[in-house]
Amino acid sequence: MLVFDNFIADSGTLKGITNSPFWERKCFYWNDALFGGSERTNGIGEYLVELMMKHPAIRKEYPFERAAGFEYWPTVTTQHSVSEDPEYALDIHSDFDILRYETTDEVRHPLFGAVIYFGNEDVTGGDLRVWEDDEETCKIIEPIGNRIVLFQSDKPHGITSVSTGIRKSIAINFWEEPVLLPTEE
Repeated sequence: MLVFDNFIADSGTLKGITNSPFWERKCFYWNDALFGGSERTNGIGEYLVELMMKHPAIRKEYPFERAAGFEYWPTVTTQHSVSEDPEYALDIHSDFDILRYETTDEVRHPLFGAVIYFGNEDVTGGDLRVWEDDEETCKIIEPIGNRIVLFQSDKPHGITSVSTGIRKSIAINFWEEPVLLPTEE
């Protein structure tokens, strides 16, 4: 696991992303443009992944060269965000290609994942908990604005309940093969 604060150096860009209407969309995005796939969109996801790929410590630790692409999604969590477990805003889980599993029963996990926090000045709670080495010990990461956390997202992780404030984050998973995408009917 790697954690870096002040990930985005340009304060104008950081403010622009933090206040973007991007947060209002409740969907995920697939992008393979940086890995030889589709045309570039120059969107928020590509920008953040390019920053990650330029960061020497991140590049050294994580295998971007094996990635076929990445999925990302914005998340806004408040005290009204609930899950099955009242202690968590996002239940403990491991990431996998859900549609592939639902259609083929095959479980395929991402190469690795990242979470980048935006704003979050007045947030209480909303910690990321990750169980990397065993089921008894978890690492707890506070959702501090402009912080990036990289971890093995196939390991159990979850987000504790938010007591006060608005927690904004973008989650990114890198995949060796493209995820299955829903077909439009």
